[in-house]
Amino acid sequence: MNRFQYKAYSDHPWLVETGKRIFNAYLNTRKRQPPKRNLKKLERAFITVITGLYLGRAFDPKGTAINILLNRNRYYGKSKYSPVFTPELFTAFKWMVDEGFLKQTEKHKQVDDKWIPAA
Repeated sequence: MNRFQYKAYSDHPWLVETGKRIFNAYLNTRKRQPPKRNLKKLERAFITVITGLYLGRAFDPKGTAINILLNRNRYYGKSKYSPVFTPELFTAFKWMVDEGFLKQTEKHKQVDDKWIPAA
């Protein structure tokens, strides 16, 4: 099992294109668009999610699941773990899970579980 690389960001064309495509899908599913001041941060968060999954070998058929922290308190307020745990990143994770882009490999009692891309 690998941990998600929260500092991951890449200018690799495939990662950027895939992140932007998923970000646009996110925007298309929303009735209310996010404020313009947050659009760039959200787009970067989606690219970070794709890059972190790629670096963790989640896209590799022989790769492993990625441990992603999905506890809301770790991304907001004084209890947040680190500055790299941004609310935009949490939004990207939650949307990808809700829309079926990420699937859970093992169910535990805790919120933080192991995830892989859903085909």
